[in-house]
Amino acid sequence: MKTLYLVRHGKCTATKKDCPDIKRDLIKKGEKETQQMAKKLKKTKVELDLIVTSPAKRAKSTTKIFAKQFKYPKKEIIKNEELYQNESVDGLVNVIKNLDDKYNSVMVVGQSPEINHIADFLIKDFEYRIPKSGVLQIEINRNSWANVAKSSGSLKLFSFPIPKSKKSNILKNIQSGVEQKIVDQLTVAVDASELNLDSKLEKEAKKAGKDFAKVLMKKAKIEDSILIEKALEDEKMQMKQMPQQEQTLKPEKSQPEKTTAKPEPQPAAPVKTQQTDMNKNSQRPKPSPQPRRRKKAAAPKPTPGKIHSVQKNGVLKTETVPQ
Repeated sequence: MKTLYLVRHGKCTATKKDCPDIKRDLIKKGEKETQQMAKKLKKTKVELDLIVTSPAKRAKSTTKIFAKQFKYPKKEIIKNEELYQNESVDGLVNVIKNLDDKYNSVMVVGQSPEINHIADFLIKDFEYRIPKSGVLQIEINRNSWANVAKSSGSLKLFSFPIPKSKKSNILKNIQSGVEQKIVDQLTVAVDASELNLDSKLEKEAKKAGKDFAKVLMKKAKIEDSILIEKALEDEKMQMKQMPQQEQTLKPEKSQPEKTTAKPEPQPAAPVKTQQTDMNKNSQRPKPSPQPRRRKKAAAPKPTPGKIHSVQKNGVLKTETVPQ
């Protein structure tokens, strides 16, 4: 039996023109979250025989934090160039297959998508993106690393830092579920007792259920595994809602630093030299031109000897024009 730990580096600096990608390092938040994950993994009484890292600075800094927590000698950390900017799954899997069989527990630290490609190969139906500072424990049912095959591993641990906002939403959803279950049980109890409650008492029962749920949430200790499970469910739902092309893992790139765009200079307004400002102020506004009224066309003169119509005092009459 072989055990593989896959670790993605912590949060790091953004992409800059004057800083190559390979030299991007961890920021303070990334260091803090990685230290928390290293301590959490240490509590599971893990023993590491070997640590392999990508040559990227952010991966090496992450490796040093884990090595310090596990008291692993820095000089024995192996740097493998194949773990950086390698889109070949076979090449990445060969990193695992080429491990010496004297090592039974190995940690591999790198960046996305390389770490994710290894996880996808070893774990059947692995549908998640590994977050920064995320840790996977994979048990491989093989006596030799060289015999590692597709879907030959089983996921035993998946842990990662959960942002405060997401953690708060998860806890709210859990509390809402507890509240609903309590109210449902109260409703069943009232129905069984054949009591007739008015709407006011029903509202009080619901309020009591909510208050009791809040007390339970404060007293109860929510295991990290439950929070991780809920966070993964949310991730899975988001992945399903994404277009297919966005679900494909791409080489890791941080957003470049935002630069404020300078407004383009506007052309100067033409200067009028025909009159002075004083003349402008003294000049009265010209009245707007009135629309011209159209003259009514003159009525045609009656032809002598013919009958024509004449309207007098609102009455239409016919007359013969004398010749």
